[in-house]
Parts: sequence; C-alpha cells; structure tokens
Amino acid sequence: MPLKFPGAWRFEAPADGTFVNRTMPSDAVGEFSALIDRIPAPKGHWAMLEHFKYHFGASSSSSSEGWAMTDLMRAMDGAADNAPLFIESFYDACESLRSKGDGWFVPDASHINAILRKCNVGYELQPPDLIARELGGPTIPVKVPPPYPAVIDG
Repeated sequence: MPLKFPGAWRFEAPADGTFVNRTMPSDAVGEFSALIDRIPAPKGHWAMLEHFKYHFGASSSSSSEGWAMTDLMRAMDGAADNAPLFIESFYDACESLRSKGDGWFVPDASHINAILRKCNVGYELQPPDLIARELGGPTIPVKVPPPYPAVIDG
C-alpha cells in the first residue's frame, strides 16, 4: 500500500522548517544506501539492487552488479531532491520485498524512522501515513479576550 501524504508534496516538498524538509541530506542518503547493503538478498545482491533501483525511478537493468550499485546511487541522489518521494520510494521498495516472503527481511517503519531522526529529517512514517513533524507540534490559535472597559472615578 503506498504511503498517504498531501498530494502537493509530490510536486514540491514542504519548505525547510525546524528539520530538513525539502531535500534528503547526503548523510541520510548514505545511511539508506548502507541499509540496502545490509538487507539479506535470497535472490542475490544484484537482484536486490535492481529492485531498489526500480523503486527509485531507474527503468533499465544494469549490465553488472557494480553498475547496478552505481545506478542505484545515481537514482537515490536524484530522488533526494524531494524528501517525501525519497522516503516513499525506500518504504515502497521494502514493503514490496516484505510481501514476497521468500526469506526477505527488510527494515520496518521504526528502523526507517530511526534513520530519519538521526539525520534530522523532518518526516515520520506512521503507516500508511507519512507526516511532517516539527518541534512543538501544530500552532493552536488562542482567542485574545477583549480589553476591560476603563473604570472612571466619579
């Protein structure tokens, strides 16, 4: 099931806030890349790289496992321009493998959230939702009472 979040985020990520919101920082891209390398691949490492590559928007197969890794990194770097889409791509790739069974063990939302927090990325997975988080939560308007009438001494 795809993640749910405001449709406008597909075209433009929210502006930077207290956390990094618009783009994925390079350290976060590196963390997710390293995580992919640690996923056990019962169908082979190359096949797993191709799977993630597809979810990050690359459409053609690589000629070798080395090129698959290079192409995946290029696709991930391109997807980093929009943090919500990057997170959705990684999450969808993991969930797709999880649904196959066949011995795939992939990170869950809590593990992904830990990386997002570690890298100060302003989103959190609460499947099926992706939410933006800011310190202090949403602003709550407070009604200001009218001023008291002046007391006139008589």
